[in-house]
Amino acid sequence: MKKRWKHLFIHVLLLTIFTALLFPVAVMISTSLKTFEGIFTWPPTWIPDSPQWANYIQVWFGPYQFSGPFFNSLFIATVTSLITVILAFPAAYGLTRFAFFGRKSLLFLMLMTQMFSPVILIVGLYQIIQSLNLLNTFIGIIITNCALTAPMAVWLPMFRWPWNRQLMWTGVPG
Repeated sequence: MKKRWKHLFIHVLLLTIFTALLFPVAVMISTSLKTFEGIFTWPPTWIPDSPQWANYIQVWFGPYQFSGPFFNSLFIATVTSLITVILAFPAAYGLTRFAFFGRKSLLFLMLMTQMFSPVILIVGLYQIIQSLNLLNTFIGIIITNCALTAPMAVWLPMFRWPWNRQLMWTGVPG
């Protein structure tokens, strides 16, 4: 019986946390279906009298032109992910399977780069991108994103892939 109360308490606690986390999403959806004047009415209403579904069309294709930046971001994220995975997969495999001079130092250096805030690297990356005449281009953004994500993309899978079963259990590289 005591175990049942413990489970009930945990479930009620988790449901409360889940509800608190979803509250901003509910406010966002409710607000998106209101008219501009309806957003500022007092007392606020959760469900608008006449939902304005046209708001979504106006955001995508109206004066805000949200579709252009959205698809630009989708393109950049997709290309960055593909390049990072294509480069990180062989690098992680090589660092896992082959012993060579400086391997541990390289692994430590890659892990250490993740301890720095990306803000510290921005000035240097900006100067590199500027010298390559890639400012305000997709390629410049993709190179920057790859530079920031590659070390972690190499480091993380090293302990989880099938060719590394023995090291996966110890948690120690090499």
